[in-house]
Amino acid sequence: MIEDRAAEFGTPLKVYGRDFRADNIRYSNAGMCFNAVIGNVVFRDISIPLMGEHQARNCALAMALSLDALGGLGGFRTEDVKQRLLALNWPGRMEVIHEKPFMMLDACINAASCGNVKDVMRHLNIEKAAVIIGIPDDKDYAGVIREMNPAAERIILTKSQNPHYIFTDAQCKKMLEYGIATVFTDSVSEAIEQAKTTGKPIIILGTTSLVSEVKQLQLSDRL
Repeated sequence: MIEDRAAEFGTPLKVYGRDFRADNIRYSNAGMCFNAVIGNVVFRDISIPLMGEHQARNCALAMALSLDALGGLGGFRTEDVKQRLLALNWPGRMEVIHEKPFMMLDACINAASCGNVKDVMRHLNIEKAAVIIGIPDDKDYAGVIREMNPAAERIILTKSQNPHYIFTDAQCKKMLEYGIATVFTDSVSEAIEQAKTTGKPIIILGTTSLVSEVKQLQLSDRL
């Protein structure tokens, strides 16, 4: 349908995989590395502090759009663009917030969103992680816990301080009905301290208010 409409109005259409693409996509503890192939031009070794192949594809799309709309990369040299991409800040979107120990933050609040998280773990050869989950009682916390349980060394439930959301230790009791043991903490800082004692990579999943509190800890250098 999009191709038909573009043809109808004589609008140039660029298609991922044909006119531009992310190539040689690699995972690292710092994020994604790839080559952006746009037409006949190859921008090698682009790095972004976000996880998932879709993030590399999104970045290639943004670069292709810049080249078309601006006739270049906004007047910046390729090396300058690389540095700016390294400084990308997209809070809570498969975001690497710490390399050692590895710590990733994602605004995942339902079971369906766990696929990308587990895919990243597979690519980084993370068999088990300390999984922190902060999802309100009225959301799909149980679905997320069930999905992440096979990949979890320990599941630590926590809450945000936002008074509009309800987080209770009733979540722990509910998960025992599924045979899944969890622990409940009163704050994300307490949850992170518990997670660190496992010596495992840390995956933090939860509502946007929890994401905000994790980012505040990061900014204050308390992670």
